[in-house]
Amino acid sequence: MRGTPVYAGRSNTPENFEDLDVAWRWDASSFGPSTARATPTYVNGKLITVSGNRRHVVALDPATGELLWSFTEPNTNRYEYSMRKGYGKGIAYSEIDGRGVVFITSPGFFLHALDFETGRPIENWGRPVLLTGSMKLEQSTLSKT
Repeated sequence: MRGTPVYAGRSNTPENFEDLDVAWRWDASSFGPSTARATPTYVNGKLITVSGNRRHVVALDPATGELLWSFTEPNTNRYEYSMRKGYGKGIAYSEIDGRGVVFITSPGFFLHALDFETGRPIENWGRPVLLTGSMKLEQSTLSKT
């Protein structure tokens, strides 16, 4: 993206691969089982990614691997019965009114807005939407009840 700083680092090639050292490893086992697929994002000195089937959002110090904060969606029936618990491994970042905001779509299909500095949900963000009825399969047709 235009204007986005990019860190090129040193050139890693097949010739110097054996000389590379591991800077740090992050143990994600405390976040439960995972498909180990994620799309991390580096923003303003933090590495933001997700871990585990619950899509725990985590902020890491990219220099040390230290966990800075984490967020987990509250347990809901929508999560419990979600057919897509292991899907959706990315986050989005934006600055709104000078404040960093991390967005995540949870396994329960909720959109959360988190404070970039603390990982806490932003209060008074958005509004709940009432969905009435439920969908059920009846005689090979989908009907609203």
